Parts: sequence; C-alpha cells; structure tokens
Amino acid sequence: MLDYCRENDWAGHDPYDALNSRFLEFLPILNFRLSRIALTQILKRSPCNVRRLLWIPKTRNPKALALFLDSLLKLDQLGLIDEPELAQGLVERLVALRSPESAHWCWGYSFPWQTRTLIVPRAAPSLVCTTFVGNALLNAFEYCGDDRCRQMALSAADYILKELYWTDGDAAGFRYPTPTSTLRVHNANFLGAAFLARAYRHGGEERMVEAALRAARYSAGGQQADGSWFYGELRTQRWIDNFHTGYNLCALRTIDRALDTAEFEPAVRRGYAFYVDHFFSRGWRCEVFSRPRLSGGRPLRRAEPDYVGGIPGPARRQPRIGPAGIGLGAGPHVGPAWFLLLPRPPVLDDQGLPTCGGCRPGCCWL
Repeated sequence: MLDYCRENDWAGHDPYDALNSRFLEFLPILNFRLSRIALTQILKRSPCNVRRLLWIPKTRNPKALALFLDSLLKLDQLGLIDEPELAQGLVERLVALRSPESAHWCWGYSFPWQTRTLIVPRAAPSLVCTTFVGNALLNAFEYCGDDRCRQMALSAADYILKELYWTDGDAAGFRYPTPTSTLRVHNANFLGAAFLARAYRHGGEERMVEAALRAARYSAGGQQADGSWFYGELRTQRWIDNFHTGYNLCALRTIDRALDTAEFEPAVRRGYAFYVDHFFSRGWRCEVFSRPRLSGGRPLRRAEPDYVGGIPGPARRQPRIGPAGIGLGAGPHVGPAWFLLLPRPPVLDDQGLPTCGGCRPGCCWL
C-alpha cells in the first residue's frame, strides 16, 4: 500500500468525488441538485470504477493525508518503517492544501459534495476535515517535536472555536457541514469538542474547555436509552451507523482523557455495548447500519473498557497481526482504527473481539 501511495503521489479517488467530473463543466444542464445527488450515488454504488471515463481526476484529500500521517507516525513508533521524511512530506502537503477562505488554518475536502439540501464547495472549510488534520498535526508535534505543527493545530482550534461554535440556551455545538449551517449533528459536535480538548492541553485558550464540554454534554444528552445516537436531530437524520457511532465513542474517551475527567464514561460504556451488540452479524461481519441485538449462537465477549477507541492496555502495545490482517489502533487521539483486512473467514482476537474478516477496509472503528 505504501508503494502504491508513493507511485500515485498520495492522490486518489474518493467514494463521494463524483462532482469533480469535468462533464459538469461542459454540460451545466446536469449541474443541479437532483442530478448531483444521483451522480454521486451511482458512482458510490457502482461495482466498476468509471471515474476515468467521466473525467474525474485523482486528488489529494486533506483528511486522507491526515490519516496517512497518523499511520506513518504509528508505524515509525512500532519500528516497522524508518523513513521520517515521509511524515514530513505529508505535513508539507497539508500546509499546501489549507483552505484559502480563512485567515486561520483549516481544511476542506478536495471535491464539492451535495447534501440533501445544499452543496458544499471544493476546499470549503469543514469541521470534520479540520479536526482530522488538526489531530494529526498534534500527533506529529507530540512525536517529532515540530512546534510548527502545534501552532497550525492551535490555529485550527481557534477557527473552530471562533467561527463554528454556537450556543442556543442549553444547546451548544459546531456548525457542520458548512460554517453557516444550523444542523445539529452529533458526531461533528463530538469531534470538534475532542479536538478542542486536546488543543487546550497543548496551549489553547481556557474557553476551549467550556466550548468542548458544552457541546459534548449537549450531544451526550442525545444518546438513546439503548446507547445509540441518531446521526442528527432532524427527522431526516435518524439513522444509526457504525463509523459515526465510532467517532462519538472515540471522541468522548478523548475528551475524558484530555480533561482528566470521567464524566462521559457512562455514555461510552452504553455506546460501546450497543456497538458490539448491533454492528456485527452472526457471521462476525461488520454492518454499516445497526441490526437488531444479536441472539443465539456464540455471544460477543466485550473487551475491557480501556480498549474503547482502539487504545490497547499495557499488554497490547503491539499491532494485531493474524489471519484477518493487520490493524493499527487509533492511539491517544480521536479517530477510527483503520484495518487492512483480507477476505478470509472471520476470527476473534485474543480479547474475544471479531476482527471483521469479511468487511471492507475502514468500515469498522474497532
């Protein structure tokens, strides 16, 4: 995979990059809301990659580069690679890809994308994209000591605090998917809160703590009795999926650790129990959307709470290598643990957790 990324200069396609098609420039009659949604969904679900035929170029996605940067730092920590220039090169690419629309450091996706109600322009500052990049920069600072990475991350935190944070009575959160949006999206709130909590520990303002806690408490209050969260508060956002639930749990654990509190531990435990019970089929396949609680067959054995967020205990500092592939834990920051999985029969690891041998790469945060 590393050789492939180098050969492609860290550029690639994204499941949602349909609107990068140059056909839309030449055929503006197709460039309206319903056609944009249709084109995006067709390409996302197509069994064949027809992007070259539609003139959709490969691009460098800041969020993807942030995940690559995190992975390279972990591989270096584990002694699996010894090429520090790779991580430094990704930092420089992130510098070049900052959004031009703000005086603060912030990032957006390398493609425009259409929601059900609005279109988000290419490179428009995005809360989610900025938190992933900001966390990767903080990790680079912690590991390499490059203070420039810390300063960029703190600027990104300032952007989130000053441009995206909102309050409305007891409610609080961060604007997403655009800086003017009024949608209340729980995973965006948690991701923003967790990043502010980390930024505060690295020299951020005291106000970051207040904003992080208010937003996290508001969305923690949106947890359902069974431990799940809807994606958002609108009636059209009432779905429950594995990766946004994973973001929620990782972010809550990060907030507790960054601010030295256990306030959100009950929500993490309830959410983790829901995750294990509802996102795996009896064949140990990871499901994108929640399923009814598993019954019959071999019961799922839940890991110790310290494992939530991909953070192993003292005896689990090595990468997991087994029949299903290799997994890299998420480390002390918010974010999913991305697995390289091979299409073999599912197995359980030594903690009794399914390693999801049948799912696609990256669809499971465990």
